[in-house]
Amino acid sequence: QNVCDYVGANGSLFVTDWAYDLVEACWPDKIEFLNDDTVVDDAQAGVAGELLADVPDEALATTLESTVANLTFNYSAFTVMDSVADDVEVLLSGDVTYDPGGGDDVKVQKGVPLMVRFPVGKSGQVTFSSFHLYPQNPALADAVLFRGMEGLEAGAGGKSDEALQ
Repeated sequence: QNVCDYVGANGSLFVTDWAYDLVEACWPDKIEFLNDDTVVDDAQAGVAGELLADVPDEALATTLESTVANLTFNYSAFTVMDSVADDVEVLLSGDVTYDPGGGDDVKVQKGVPLMVRFPVGKSGQVTFSSFHLYPQNPALADAVLFRGMEGLEAGAGGKSDEALQ
C-alpha cells in the first residue's frame, strides 16, 4: 500500500519482470497479464532467449534510430503481458514464447506489450518492463530507461529541496 500511495502522491515507479505482482496489486485495470491475475506469479511463464521487438513509441524509435530492437530475456519464467488499458503507452512490443504448464509444450503470444508506462493521479507514473535492463545493449538500456522516466520532474513525489536542507 505504501508504494501505491507514493506513486499516487506524484511519485514514480520503474519495475521489471517479477515485480509485476506489485503493479497488479496497485493498478489491476492497467495491464492484463498472462494467466490468472489473482494468483501470485502466475504470469511468470516466458522462455529465455533473444527477441526482435517492435518499437511503436515514436520518441523511443527516434532515439534508437530504428523501429525494431533486439532484446535479451536472460531468465526463463519472465512475466508476460497480454494487453493494456487505453491510457497505457506501449513502448516496446513483440512475439513472446512462453511455457504454459512448466513442461516441454511452448506457445507463442503474438504482439504483446514488452515495456509500458502509464500515468497515476495528477503526475505520478509507472513504467513496467518484462525484461531486465542489465543484459541489454547499453545504448538500448539507456534509451528505454530515459524514455520510461521521461516527463518526470526532479524530486517528484519526494521532499522539496527546502525540506532536505
